[in-house]
Amino acid sequence: MEPVKVTPMMQQYLQIKERYRDAILFFRLGDFYEMFFEDAHTAAKILDIALTSRNKSDDGSVPLCGVPYHSAEPYIQKLLDAGHKVAVCEQMEDPATAKGVVKREVVRVITPGTVTAAEALDARGNNFLAAVCKGRDTFGLAVSDITTGEFRCTELAEEAALLDEIGRIQPSELLYSDGDARLRDRLYKEHPTIHFTVVSIETFSNAAESRLAEDLAAQAGADAVRAASAILHYLEKNAVDSLKVLRELELYRASHYLVLDDGTRISLELTSDYRGDRKGSLLFILDRTVTPMGARRLRQWLLYPLTDETAIRARHEAVQELVASYALRQELKLSLVRIQDLERLAGRAVSGSALPKDLVAIKETLLAVGETRSVLGALQATLLVRVRDGLAELT
Repeated sequence: MEPVKVTPMMQQYLQIKERYRDAILFFRLGDFYEMFFEDAHTAAKILDIALTSRNKSDDGSVPLCGVPYHSAEPYIQKLLDAGHKVAVCEQMEDPATAKGVVKREVVRVITPGTVTAAEALDARGNNFLAAVCKGRDTFGLAVSDITTGEFRCTELAEEAALLDEIGRIQPSELLYSDGDARLRDRLYKEHPTIHFTVVSIETFSNAAESRLAEDLAAQAGADAVRAASAILHYLEKNAVDSLKVLRELELYRASHYLVLDDGTRISLELTSDYRGDRKGSLLFILDRTVTPMGARRLRQWLLYPLTDETAIRARHEAVQELVASYALRQELKLSLVRIQDLERLAGRAVSGSALPKDLVAIKETLLAVGETRSVLGALQATLLVRVRDGLAELT
């Protein structure tokens, strides 16, 4: 029997696939992303698309399936929901002018915590990637959202506190060390809907210190820095452009907010009812925000109630002034309603993935932000003045 002949293009595919064995490889061929061999069998079943084969007429037929490149995001999301990573391999030169096999490279590896496509995200919620590690006396936890730039870390003294904090954050993906299998099992038991990703212990080295101010690095503690480092290493490997979006690492203390364990959040139905639906929750009733950023901030405020009296009084003062100024409040609402998701739009612009429509949306939003600043000019509450002064004069 003669050995199966492998074409140069298929050799290229196999070489790239060898480097991304743990992901479904979307291999760009013209107007389609194609998948071969086991990837094709797996994807065809999950995506409910036809499974066919390449070179049907000879003994070297190769199973394949494909999806259009211009509408790939929904298919990618289905694969993510089924627990798979997706490696996107693009053509790096024009096939019409290429000599020999078209050069191809994997440009991004998409996991539940690194999704950036607008249609795959909840505009009123974050898409958090988290990392956790167990130290000698504390647990380190870091959280990022590569669509908004949020990047923060903390340390917790007890496992119960760690479980509660992860319950508040509800990350889409959680990184843990291959040496922390017992901790992973405990976390999975309490939060089975989270996608857990095991990484090597080396991923938790202290590479994040360069993103920390020296005084903050000293306050954060080694375990918090290790967890933040894991996120940086993971993004560098899977979504390097997202590192441009992340803001400076911020330290926070869970003890600075009112402690709400899982039982309390469920009983009070803060963000979902007893069935897990948003409708009927306190957030659903209160949320009359008109911008995605406002919706995400309101959710955060509900999950992290303040304990500092000065900060609470500052919020009350701001609310009181807005309640007493009906006409101004309506004018403010009219300007805010024109503001699109600037956090995520800016993130796509910085990472180089913005489409022309995104750039138009940024232009229109910045004009609306300038008008919003003008409206805020008449207000005197300390918190509102601080918000106004933080906005650049754009009109």
